[in-house]
Amino acid sequence: METMPAAEKKLVQTDGELGLTMDPSLLRGATADLLIKNRSEIFSSNVLSPKDLAQLHESTAIVSFLDSFFSHSWRTARLDKWAGLLLYLNAQAAALAMVAGTVLWALLESFGVVPRLLVWYMADRHMMMTGVPLLVGYASGIIFLVHWQRIRACLGLRPRYCFLDKVCIDQVNDSRKAAGIASLGAFLGSAENFVVLFSPDYFSRLWCVYELAAFRHLQIAGKQKVTFLPLAFPRVLFANAVGIAVMCLPYAITPIIGPWLGIDTNAVTTGFLNWGCLPGTFLCMWTMYEAQRYVDARDMIDEQLDNFSITNTECYDEKDRPRVEREIAKWFGDGDRDEGIRKFDEYV
Repeated sequence: METMPAAEKKLVQTDGELGLTMDPSLLRGATADLLIKNRSEIFSSNVLSPKDLAQLHESTAIVSFLDSFFSHSWRTARLDKWAGLLLYLNAQAAALAMVAGTVLWALLESFGVVPRLLVWYMADRHMMMTGVPLLVGYASGIIFLVHWQRIRACLGLRPRYCFLDKVCIDQVNDSRKAAGIASLGAFLGSAENFVVLFSPDYFSRLWCVYELAAFRHLQIAGKQKVTFLPLAFPRVLFANAVGIAVMCLPYAITPIIGPWLGIDTNAVTTGFLNWGCLPGTFLCMWTMYEAQRYVDARDMIDEQLDNFSITNTECYDEKDRPRVEREIAKWFGDGDRDEGIRKFDEYV
């Protein structure tokens, strides 16, 4: 198994609270690429064969710190999580690649390094345009958005190690599984970022709320941060990107579609371009719809917190509830369950 370079190690806290003491071999991280692979197939089901679970666990590495701890509800559609992970992990690189690809190809055309293709002129011949730089930019952005974590590895950059319960905690060996769950605090204390993949049922899930509250309880100010990523937000960006792309495509493919429409590509009119951009304008209404859904999701966070009680949360395995309540009683109630739960609800 791959381990972190010594210079990058961060010691796991071991003060005994919230299971911060653990066998170092239990502290494992999954690469960001594993979480994104095959459109986040790893999120598709909470029930896998023991063989599959063992293989996934073996694909993780023993680490000394985690870049991100992802907290999510297993009920949420995996494609929404995939979009959220692409936004969180790859979007900055994709935006840079899109701009750099467009500018670089335009410069190569200007200096005659590559031929000018898809060339067309405005009606008064005062402006010449080529469509390839725009298409190169689009392609570069899409490739980096989906594959940036693999490209990082090819460039020799360190993988980003993340926590996902299903793969980082041994699900086959019962004793190691119990030890991993009991040492949740060590995973939380070793994570630089706690990322909430927020969906409408997030605050209705016992483990989700427990993880978030535990991280806040252990958080080191200035060194660890919490990021809320409503999974409705990537939909807004996707709708907006599609709308803009469709509006710009006529500038790239005019030499292709012009002859089909009986248009002289050596004398393109402004009216033709305006009509060509019209479908993208209509797609802006899709962006507005997704933006409203995002606002509703943001408002839902406040609403759910205002009415929150951990006693109303749901759990996949109800045998976990007594364990969580014992921890809560220890943190907040000096062992008193009811007092601990009351104070925990206020804390959340």
